[in-house]
Formats: sequence, C-alpha cells, structure tokens
Amino acid sequence: MSTIKITIDRLVFGGQGMGEVGGKKFFVWNALPGETVEARITKNKRDYGEAIAEHIITSSPQRRDARENHFLSCSPWQILDFSEENKWKEKIIQEAFARENVDLSPDAIVTDGIEYGYRNKMEFSFWSETENDFSLAFFSRGGKRKIPILGCCLAKDAINQVAEHIRSQLETAGIRGWHIKSLIVRATQKGTVHAGLFIKKEDISLPEFVIEKPLESLTVYYSTHKSPASVPTTILSRYGNDELTDDIGGYMFSYSPLSFFQVNVPVYACALKDIEGWVDGGRVIDVYSGVGSIGLSVARRASELVLIENNALACASAKKNTEMNGLSQTKVIEGVAEEYVDVIDSDATVIVDPPRAGLHHKMIEQLKKARPRTVMYLSCNLSTQARDIALLTGTYSVVFSRGYNFFPHTPHIEHLVVLQKMK
Repeated sequence: MSTIKITIDRLVFGGQGMGEVGGKKFFVWNALPGETVEARITKNKRDYGEAIAEHIITSSPQRRDARENHFLSCSPWQILDFSEENKWKEKIIQEAFARENVDLSPDAIVTDGIEYGYRNKMEFSFWSETENDFSLAFFSRGGKRKIPILGCCLAKDAINQVAEHIRSQLETAGIRGWHIKSLIVRATQKGTVHAGLFIKKEDISLPEFVIEKPLESLTVYYSTHKSPASVPTTILSRYGNDELTDDIGGYMFSYSPLSFFQVNVPVYACALKDIEGWVDGGRVIDVYSGVGSIGLSVARRASELVLIENNALACASAKKNTEMNGLSQTKVIEGVAEEYVDVIDSDATVIVDPPRAGLHHKMIEQLKKARPRTVMYLSCNLSTQARDIALLTGTYSVVFSRGYNFFPHTPHIEHLVVLQKMK
C-alpha cells in the first residue's frame, strides 16, 4: 500500500481525522486535527480515501499516549484528551443536523468522568497462529486480521478476569482459536458476570468448565458458520443461572446476556432522568422498547405505558420487569413497530430508541398524522436521527438536545432530541 503525507483539519462522525491531498478527502485513523502525519492508504476510491497514520510528523497538543497497543480496534480516541473529545462530540452532533438543515444547539455532553473500566459488556474473539498460541483477540480496525490481546481497559475488571479464566480452561483442554467464534461477557453493576461462548463446530470436545466468582453462569452455544455474527444456533451446555439483574435509578431490570442493554449504566441513568423530566402524565408509548429500561423508568409518571418490541426474549424480560417493579399500568406488545403505528395517537407521549437504521417510514408518517404532543428520540446514529428529525420538521419543533458519552475514548455518541408538536 502507498503512503501519503497529510494535514488533518477535523474529526468526523465515523471517528477518523479528515484532510485533503490533491483535492481528494482522506479519512485517517490515529490522526488528530492540526496534525501532519504520514499515513498508509488502506482504501483508495475515486472520490475519497482511507488511511492509518503510522508516523506523526507534527503532533497535536491534545494528543495523549494510548493505553493499549490495540487501541484502534476498541477505542481509537484513546489518543485524544478527554475534555477535547467531549467538545468534538458536541461539534459532530451539530454538523450531522446541519447537513439535514436542522438547527439545534445541544447541551454540553453528559459524562460521569469515568474514562476507562466502564463497559459492562465485551465481545472477544480468539487468536492462534500455531498449535502453541491461544489468546483473546480483537479484529483489526477496518480488516479481518485478528490481534492478540490480554484484555481491554474499557471493560470492567471482572470482565477481563472472567475472559482470561475461560480462555485458560479452553487452552488447557487443547482448544485453539480456529475452534471458537467468540466469547461475550457481561457484568452487572454489582460485579456478577455471565458469559456466552460461541463454538464453530458441534463435535468439539470441550472441558467441563469450572465456574467460580465473579462468574455466575456460562452458556456454550454452537453458532452456525453461515453467519459471522455471534448468533446461537443450539445450546450445547449451560452452567448456572444466566439471568442478569441491574438497578437503574431505583428500578430493577432483568435481562439475558444476549439481550440489548446499555453498556454504560451510570451515564445511561442520566439520560433516563432527562427523559423522565419530559413526561407529565397521560399515556406513554415506548417504541423499540427492548427489555423496557426506558419506558419502565418513567412509568410512574404515566397513567398508561405501552411497550412495543419485536424480540421475543426482550419482551419476556419486559413482562418480568413490569411485574418486578409493580407497574400494572404497563402493556407489552410483541411485534414489529411499524405494524403497530396505530397505537400512537394525539394524546400520547412517544419515546423511540430505534436501531441504527432509524425510524421506518410508516412510523414517520404516523407521527406526522397523529401528532402526539411530545416525541423523545434517543439514538446512537446521528445520521439517521438527523434525517428522521428533518422529515418531522413542520410538524414538530426541537425543544431539547443533549449528547451522552456512553463510550469514552470512542467516536460513538448517544443523543437525545425532544420534539413538541407545533401549534
């Protein structure tokens, strides 16, 4: 691959530094605004290129030494001063919405100040180069090559401890990296840990695993080679009870290790408190509700709560969480959100936290037609969120905007927009 010398102008939504060479934009990892770097080109298209800085010619005063050699795989902004990171995340929010001609001024990014050890979930791969090698691994940034690691500084200590405990048992049993697809490890706020191990072949001779604190449960899955993702095909064995329970703002939530649940609970609790402040009674509809962590957190301020979720496992957890918190005014609907748009009416307060693809066009149409008084839109994808908000312009006005740093030292941003219908 050829190299370029480039000066970086700014950081962009994807996390790279951006600059131009010969009139063509390049998006460069391991590069900060104001820096001049020598970078190895990894993708060279007609209109743009991508690269990784391998030599910093002129360094930014905001540059910091990365804590880990594999930082580009897990947290490419380890090199950026944390306060500067938060400023850039505010700018990136504004730029994403400006591209859709939506004018907003987000409040300062919310953070609890904890930069490392915040993740309650990690997914590890495994690496073996020879019969004698067996390490935890991450994939290289933008590629399929695996990088051996000893753990990750973003994860809670208990997660790294358990991941190594399981790796060691596999190694002793003669298992190597080509036998295993992945290991998912989750920890509760109290430090109990649950893991899911995904095996590529059903006939591998696995050890009788030793389960010791802080590990509470381990489920071993066969996961078909037809999908690169960690999707369970068959349960091969289970040790312990794999139900997790977490306390968020005085509400108890039960969920599965494989369910969607926010990875940074303390900062997530800040977002939930902001959402609750916009609920003033009446009927609340939580769309794409998962295990119910948003809707149930505001249910006591609502006369009725409707949760809509298409994942059966998440719905089962939502029903249990409803009972566990004594929230009898709650109804759980299992189904695809766009098939239940008629539930939304003018008197409702609507909360949406959609997947990265954003809102289905039927949901947009129903919001414009029914004109519920307040819509709260939480998203991890600024591009699709800004697109959807732009489509609602004319029916709604933005009355609140705030970003949350759920993922310090990464370019990921969680963003809440509150809309109220125009008169």
